[in-house]
Amino acid sequence: MKQDLIENDSLSVKKQTQAGDQSASLDLTIAAPVDETVDAGHRKELSELLKNIEWLKSDDAGYCELCNATIPVARLEIVPHIRVCINCAAN
Repeated sequence: MKQDLIENDSLSVKKQTQAGDQSASLDLTIAAPVDETVDAGHRKELSELLKNIEWLKSDDAGYCELCNATIPVARLEIVPHIRVCINCAAN
């Protein structure tokens, strides 16, 4: 929430500093929602990575969530966030 206020303030400041340049102001107006969407995507990705790190640190890491079979290390190296074995993924 506080970050959103900072970002909004930042946009306001940028617009004020470029008040004489209508084109730059329009660019900022258009770019703000795009930047917000990209930032939201980064926050979601970071959240997923943090969850995966916690899973990898846990005793459950490397075992299928559905059948409890061992997930091969090669599979985890390719797709580190995978939590099911090949057989369960195929079903």
